[in-house]
Amino acid sequence: MEDVDPNIFSMAKICHPIPNHKLDNQTKISKNSASMLFLWILQLFSLHCVWILCIGFTLALHSSLFTDLKAGLFEEDSVREYLFSVLLAWTHARSISYLVDTRSDGHHNKLMNFYHYCFYLPLLPTGPLMLYRDFKFSMENPANQQCSLAHLVKSTARIARYLFWWFIHQLALHYFYHSALQYHIGIVRQFDVWSAAGLGYTLGQFFMTKYLVLYGLPSALSRLDHVDAPPPPKCVGRIHLYSQMWRDFDRGLYNFMLQYIYIPFKGTSDKALPKLAGTAMCFGFVCIWHGASNAVIIWCVSNYVGICLETMGKSCSTCWPFADWKAKWSPSNWLRFQAAVASPLLLMSALSNFCFFTDAGVGYILAKKAVYEGGIVRLLCILLVMYCCCQVSMALNRRNKKNLVHNQPH
Repeated sequence: MEDVDPNIFSMAKICHPIPNHKLDNQTKISKNSASMLFLWILQLFSLHCVWILCIGFTLALHSSLFTDLKAGLFEEDSVREYLFSVLLAWTHARSISYLVDTRSDGHHNKLMNFYHYCFYLPLLPTGPLMLYRDFKFSMENPANQQCSLAHLVKSTARIARYLFWWFIHQLALHYFYHSALQYHIGIVRQFDVWSAAGLGYTLGQFFMTKYLVLYGLPSALSRLDHVDAPPPPKCVGRIHLYSQMWRDFDRGLYNFMLQYIYIPFKGTSDKALPKLAGTAMCFGFVCIWHGASNAVIIWCVSNYVGICLETMGKSCSTCWPFADWKAKWSPSNWLRFQAAVASPLLLMSALSNFCFFTDAGVGYILAKKAVYEGGIVRLLCILLVMYCCCQVSMALNRRNKKNLVHNQPH
């Protein structure tokens, strides 16, 4: 593959920790100005104005006009341009978290605490996103003020673990071409169903490994500093529900949307309609956050539909005739029924993720190979594989719940 675009491999540079002195002046000024602007607007107007400004900035970051401006500003240096966008997006989210959690506080040391939280170095370049209330609790917790040899050894082991996965990630970038294939749709179109399935699965595992490093290494460094940052994502191969994927992959972003979008919008109501409306607001934010491209819109809409179907399924399980079936059937048969019902949702989740990992064109080709080209026999075989994946995922969830019960103090 000598004609592969060299920019494909620029993510390899992004995964390296970037020292502060390499952050250019434009990036430093932009993130400082954005933080101060949010703080002043909250003092002069309201939190709604901060949200409007944040959404406006995020939309501008992905607009074609701003893209041309960034290209000229950073002289087509893709790494600096990417770092600028990521830092600004993280600063927006941290600013909102700080301003929401400190609305009732006084003005004593407010600006200093604001900078301390927004620009805490281990979490600054790549995340994960940590709510200010959690950050403050970690900093003020007396139990976190002591350092021991056991803590140092444990933290060192965590860092070594994520450095190992960073090495695996680099190896995959240099010797495997699953990410590069999105730029060669003709090759993907010639794949048989097994090769297409292998490409899709590898894209998902590579994406998970990337964020395991991007989130895991900063989290390990912050835990060395007694700051309990959100953990890295769980393996996507063991997750079969939409709700579980959103809860366990990017837990920082999930907590942000739960506390600042979903709960305020839903209010105290437990009815299905406010819950679905709050979920729609969250996915609208996610769509804007990721650039609102065609592939992102397909991914967000399919995820929202999956969440709605999952919510409806849980509600129906308490109604007739499903409640009677659950009472009459054995636990094993009820688990088989749950896995069979969840299998189409898992397939839909995988196909929409292919769009997000690559683009809408490659995602359409992979979906076409899975659903249309092979007829009903191929589709049933794929659903059987999805059924097995659901069974494995549910078995691991049951084991984790048992371990939590055994580990609880009596």
